[in-house]
Amino acid sequence: DGWDPFALLSVNEVSVETEFPATIKAFDHKLHISNVRSKTYIKVYSMTGVLMKAFETSSDTSINITDGIWIVTVESMNSKKTIKLISH
Repeated sequence: DGWDPFALLSVNEVSVETEFPATIKAFDHKLHISNVRSKTYIKVYSMTGVLMKAFETSSDTSINITDGIWIVTVESMNSKKTIKLISH
């Protein structure tokens, strides 16, 4: 029948990226999330993996953060984005 169960495990598999409209930046001791178009869930982790803050927003927002390196996950209805930010 031509079915190959290992074809999906190929190292040459092409990933599909979705466009993520929200912009995430860190400056002035704040985390700024802009261009939010729908209900969005934000999680901020320390570099050791500790969840420092989790919240939901439907509009542009900013939160206070201390200096450091942060992992930020932003998830909306159809897409998810994880980035590393440095705040100083």
